[in-house]
Amino acid sequence: MNEGQTLDYEQIAREILAEAKAVDAAEDELYGEARGDELPPGFSTAHGRRGWLREAKRQLDRERAAKSRPVPRSRQKRLKEAKHQLEEELAVECRANAQYEQYRADARDSRGRRLGARPKPFVPPAVPAGAINVTDPDSRLLKAPRGFVQGYNAQVVTNESQIVIAAEITVDSPDFGHLEPW
Repeated sequence: MNEGQTLDYEQIAREILAEAKAVDAAEDELYGEARGDELPPGFSTAHGRRGWLREAKRQLDRERAAKSRPVPRSRQKRLKEAKHQLEEELAVECRANAQYEQYRADARDSRGRRLGARPKPFVPPAVPAGAINVTDPDSRLLKAPRGFVQGYNAQVVTNESQIVIAAEITVDSPDFGHLEPW
């Protein structure tokens, strides 16, 4: 706004709008479609602590899949591998929780204000919780029509002649979104 001038309401409004338009254009140039105050990709979730933990476990599953190894034949080695996996899951859970707590302590909303009430602190267990199949550590308990089944979820796409053209095996229970329609 020009200093030392007498302006009427419409002139003031025009100058404010022109200044806002210039700031908006500069931010569009800098951030593109984003607003500029978004969370980092790994932390953007509306599901609080559970969402953070779920995403951390998905990342761990992706890392395990990328470096998959054959299941050891010896029961003793399978037990050690199962113990290692449970300890790894607990470590990931603790790390994700610490990151979530740090985010909640430092985060601000789009107006720069601190976030609302902090959730009850999470105390990780002293020993890993959960269970793992020592015969096939990669399998999971999956929800099935008649309860739960230890195994995998397989998706197959065939053409009109029943020839398989795509297949995917996961440990995720829901079928939604695994294979895209053609």
